[in-house]
Amino acid sequence: MILTNRETFFLLSLKRKYLKRCLASYNLIDKVILAIEIIEESHRNIIWRFFEYIYFFISFVFGYLYKKNKFCNISIGKYQLKIALILDYLNINYIIIKKSILIKTIDKSLFLSIYKNRNNKLILNNLIEREEFCFCNKGITILNKLEYFILVYSGNISFNFSFNYLYVVKELIYTENSNEN
Repeated sequence: MILTNRETFFLLSLKRKYLKRCLASYNLIDKVILAIEIIEESHRNIIWRFFEYIYFFISFVFGYLYKKNKFCNISIGKYQLKIALILDYLNINYIIIKKSILIKTIDKSLFLSIYKNRNNKLILNNLIEREEFCFCNKGITILNKLEYFILVYSGNISFNFSFNYLYVVKELIYTENSNEN
């Protein structure tokens, strides 16, 4: 793939950030999680995240005040976890109707639990280890499962470049640290 100067600079800046934080002891799952974290940090700035939290808060408050017990299933946090994934992790029953979550009761403790777990790496790790996504089998990478996981996780986000989320994840996780020698 031929990249423009802007695309090359974008990838190099992501690789630099990735290599600074990637430890030699990281397995493939750790590398994928770190790649997702680096991409999301670069792709969504602090103002964008601030508005995501405001939107989530307003949706939650209206669901609580009007006793509809319904709020939006948006992505929040540094890993951009869907609210439904957080609720799964918290073992809370819900129903998804279109882009909304319908739940038996909405209260302050639920809001605080969701907010507290918005950056929980274990939720992403549990998602990766689901059978349909498990792309690491006895140390062997199953590339089509990795591709499927990234496609489902990211919704195939594009970066206004000639590449997508999967391309960037692969570029990051297969980047070798030249400072190790």
